[in-house]
Amino acid sequence: MSGNVQLSPILTTARDILKEHSNKPMHVNEIADVAVKSARNQSMSAEDYASKLSGALSAHLNTQTPIFTKPLNEQGRPRKGMYRLKQKRVVAISARIIPPVVSTNFTGKAGEHAVMSELLFWGYNASLMTVDEGIDIVASKDNRYFHIQVKASAERSSGGFGFQIKRRAFELNHSAQTYYVFVMRKNLSCYFAVLPSSHLENLRMTNIINGQNDLSITITADEKSKRFLLTAAIYPDG
Repeated sequence: MSGNVQLSPILTTARDILKEHSNKPMHVNEIADVAVKSARNQSMSAEDYASKLSGALSAHLNTQTPIFTKPLNEQGRPRKGMYRLKQKRVVAISARIIPPVVSTNFTGKAGEHAVMSELLFWGYNASLMTVDEGIDIVASKDNRYFHIQVKASAERSSGGFGFQIKRRAFELNHSAQTYYVFVMRKNLSCYFAVLPSSHLENLRMTNIINGQNDLSITITADEKSKRFLLTAAIYPDG
């Protein structure tokens, strides 16, 4: 309890007596009586011992690392002449929670609802499409409408997050109002990366996406720069 704090003999006795009484709050007079009865009073009377102890405790409370404290009354004020030992706070260490491995159906729906929730927090009126034809969510704000395709991925064992976009669905829904939201699930948190359809179209124009191929996207987190890095490549059919 005392750690590296050097205590005088009278404070050492007070500490020991409080420990012996389960650290219940005790008045200096009570501590003095116990010290006298157990012959730890340094040949002083109970009255003199209580007086000296009171002064030593008051001075000790002004040190940087006191081990004694004054309990408070119902009004939140220190109780006169009462002391106890400071109690160490015990912080429970919770076990690490490892999310279960679920199918892509669950991951996909979870991603859509995560994006819906985030849109609502930002003041967008959003709704899920009843039939998925390449657009998962329609959102509106200030008379502007946005078409959103959600792609969700849990972190791979090798790191990073993998996504696929079907070429046909992309072509059918490509417009200035279309956005792709990539939901990255890491541990128990979700991270979002938003790309306009025009950015993916630029990838098509530079032949990163061409022919009958779909787009495979990998996003990794750069811990140093706190940025997400995107890598796109041609994903062969079959």
